[in-house]
Amino acid sequence: MKKYFFMFIGFLMAALMAGCEKNIFNKNQEIVTNFESKIKISLDGQDDYIGTLVHTPEGVTTLTFSSPENLKGLSYSVAGGKYELSKNSLVAEYNMMPFQKNSYVFYILSFLDCVSNAENQSKITKNKEGLGIVCENEKFNFTLDENGRITNICMPSKNLNLEFTEHKC
Repeated sequence: MKKYFFMFIGFLMAALMAGCEKNIFNKNQEIVTNFESKIKISLDGQDDYIGTLVHTPEGVTTLTFSSPENLKGLSYSVAGGKYELSKNSLVAEYNMMPFQKNSYVFYILSFLDCVSNAENQSKITKNKEGLGIVCENEKFNFTLDENGRITNICMPSKNLNLEFTEHKC
């Protein structure tokens, strides 16, 4: 009887540990946060913005649009608490973020800063969409390729989707 009891307890513990493991991000997989990538931004599944996103682990980020035509050449950079918007030869510098806290640029920057922070990586969970994390009180789903590079970011509550292509590290 004891033999069956210990087998049952062992089986139960193995099942519980396997169940927990499915919801936890593999801490051994490194998320590449130092990159340059072409991106496609979709809002509500219809508006497409195309550009280049550069991000460093230190929080230096530059987003440069190549499409649509009215945004072509517009560049937004943030580094060390300084914000810069530029297009052609015009440059505007700010000490505060020039976008509202509900803008998609704000959420993109928040996500990248969030996953770049090693302390936040313990908050990453696995889900049916890939991986998930909460940043700025908003849920983000994202996927990584086999090298740990971000391939997609989705923010369901805002219908925001970023597709990453042509990574350069």
